Amino acid sequence: MKTKKQILSRKALHLSLLIPFGVFWWLNLVMLDLAQAQAFMLVVLGAFVIYEYVRLDLRMEVPFGRFIKPKEENTTVDGLNLIMACLLIHLLVPLPVAIAATLIAIIGDAASTMGALYGKIRVFPNTTIKTTWEGVVLSLFVNMTVSASILGFVPAMLVMSISAIMIETAVQKVDDNIAVPILIAGLGSLTQWLSM
Repeated sequence: MKTKKQILSRKALHLSLLIPFGVFWWLNLVMLDLAQAQAFMLVVLGAFVIYEYVRLDLRMEVPFGRFIKPKEENTTVDGLNLIMACLLIHLLVPLPVAIAATLIAIIGDAASTMGALYGKIRVFPNTTIKTTWEGVVLSLFVNMTVSASILGFVPAMLVMSISAIMIETAVQKVDDNIAVPILIAGLGSLTQWLSM
């Protein structure tokens, strides 16, 4: 089993994705320069692609290489999938929903992992699913706090918060860094549209 320190280090890297998205939102919402915001995220995405090219195709040592999961040793890292999925939803759904979905995918995922690491009561005992009740509760609290701070106390906030946990638990083969942001953004947008 992986050590808690390795998992926590990997989650710290996962949380560090808040930095480029924070800059993206600042450029877009504060500086009111969507073109500059998009150019910045293209540079970030390009840097991830180059990182993966150097690691996978050139087989060279890369920074943070020791934190890569065994299943990602011969394929792209989850972070690239998360960035691409979150950028996609920024093109397709209202900006507040995209921001909430991105924050849930980044922060809510970390909360779920913390619950799995330190929780004791498994939701599905006698299975390989590591979801714990402590992780569900912590993740739900974080998801609701994040989404309510962006969307307010509206039905979309509740739908996105709960569905993120359900999707994260349900998907085993599909990368949750793709499934969670795309599906909850879609559900959030649909809920907002139905609530009008």
